[in-house]
Amino acid sequence: MRRGRDGSDAGLRAGLLARWRGVAVSGVLIAGTLGCGGAQQADESITYTEAAEAAYERANRLYERKDWAFARAAFERVAQQYPYSRFATLAELRVADTYYGEKAFGSAIESYRRFIRLHPTHDRTLYAEFRIVEAYQRRMPRESALMPPTHERDLTDALLAAREASRFLLRNPDTEYTEQATALLVTVVDRLARHEHYTARYYERRENYLAALRRYRYQAETWPQSTLTAEALVAVVRLGLELEDIEAAQWALGRLERMEDQAAAYERARRMLRTYDGIGATSRATE
Repeated sequence: MRRGRDGSDAGLRAGLLARWRGVAVSGVLIAGTLGCGGAQQADESITYTEAAEAAYERANRLYERKDWAFARAAFERVAQQYPYSRFATLAELRVADTYYGEKAFGSAIESYRRFIRLHPTHDRTLYAEFRIVEAYQRRMPRESALMPPTHERDLTDALLAAREASRFLLRNPDTEYTEQATALLVTVVDRLARHEHYTARYYERRENYLAALRRYRYQAETWPQSTLTAEALVAVVRLGLELEDIEAAQWALGRLERMEDQAAAYERARRMLRTYDGIGATSRATE
């Protein structure tokens, strides 16, 4: 009987040992399966990023060859197929660049604005803002021997460019684009000031001095950044004296005095006013 019990106990231990081994093997298999799954997911993640980058680089090569339409389609596919990759965001920006490259500036402006709206904190947002300024400036009429002077043509895009450049500089006073934006603003403002200057000279030639003075003064007050401002202020002094509007002449002289690098223009205007005062004094003495 004792031997039977021992045999029974031995059989029980053998059964439990077999079960424990089965559980252990199952655990190892499960752990191995999970480990393989994690590795597979990591591989898939790397593959996704690499595929997005490769697709972006292919599109970029088309862009560098200036195949604007094909490049745009390729960038759009990157954004659609890899929406969770950083290359999708860069591709959206490049779509706007393709429009800019083919001089479809209206579409470029719209695309840059969309990028800024969707990605306001992206590190390329500043670039997109400056490109909008450039696009407006590029839409302005170009000089041509077969066309009327640019200051006689529609100035809507010039006004929009001046507005965008001013806003850009106000928001971004010290960036890598500040110098370019400032130079662009001067160019645009000169175009607008030239329109007023041309109109003022037209009136002056026809001896409508009051209308001419008002135009010159408006030009100087509205577009003070223009390179034509000093010339307009000297004209206000000259016409102010012609019309005996001493207040306008003195106002213009004061503006000239505060301008940098305009000593010659200031001196010329000051001599005009001094000569006028001398003539006035002589006239009063004779009377």
